[in-house]
Amino acid sequence: MNFLYIINYVIFAVFFTLFTLELGVALTFLKNKDEDVRNRLQKFIGPLWQLNGTFAVFYLVNFEATYPLLLNVVGYAYIIPLMVAALAFILRNAFISYSGYTSDPAKHDRYLKIYSLATLITYFLVASVFASAVSGIGINVDNASIEILSVLFNPFNIIAFAGLVLLGLFSVESFFGIRSRKFVTMMFGILSFGILSVAFAVYLPFLFQGSLALYSLAGLTIFIAIYLFSLLRGSGATRLFAIVWPLLVILSFGVVEYPAVFGNTASLLTYMTNSASGFWISVVSAVGGTLLVIYIAYFISAVYLKKPNGEGY
Repeated sequence: MNFLYIINYVIFAVFFTLFTLELGVALTFLKNKDEDVRNRLQKFIGPLWQLNGTFAVFYLVNFEATYPLLLNVVGYAYIIPLMVAALAFILRNAFISYSGYTSDPAKHDRYLKIYSLATLITYFLVASVFASAVSGIGINVDNASIEILSVLFNPFNIIAFAGLVLLGLFSVESFFGIRSRKFVTMMFGILSFGILSVAFAVYLPFLFQGSLALYSLAGLTIFIAIYLFSLLRGSGATRLFAIVWPLLVILSFGVVEYPAVFGNTASLLTYMTNSASGFWISVVSAVGGTLLVIYIAYFISAVYLKKPNGEGY
């Protein structure tokens, strides 16, 4: 497997895992009125959206350097959904900031709802672009054009998005221990895994032509079985596994998919940069990625594991 592909996909996997967790937080803001839960989430969301923004920029820069020949397709074909996503992303940033400064409870609640809706729109559009790039649905690679409605509202995209929503809810509820009814949280995780597996099997059958996909499914099934058993037993370690689980799902997909793109009609390797610049891209990305990993470790330690009185959140 190409090293540049590995670096780029690992960056994407971390970004999308954190973004999926934030999606779960945003949905919880919309449906949960418990002030204690909202206060706990808001202490967490400030550092998280800054971290997400940093990883988004890091991924885009690395993507541009790794796949310069793919920029024409991405830049022209996906310009409309990505521009709308960028506007929603700005709206999301603005209103989470506003909610932290207002002392009016009504405005605070309104700002959080706008933030949540903007996050939901941003996530849907970003996920739709990646789903289209994987499946090839709605895009004509030859002339870099798309049918926007086909990209956004095809069955594969809708089903996969439903699975990602459940994954986000599962992650945030498990991470924060929000729901006392553990069975419901467990069902979010099981349904998410099942829905995503069915979507890939039905709409991306080329992924299952070899044995690698079956090995990956078996490994993920064993992992989630152990994880859910630990959750049922009330183990505190399961909260951190709530981050590891979506990360493993995304990384496993990257391994199985390699190097197919656009519904297995093209290879990512044909769009990749030459080997001379690839070495320095790898070095810079490795250094930058190491610094971000340190940032994440400190973030988890300072924001999640410790309170001012020394207790974990």
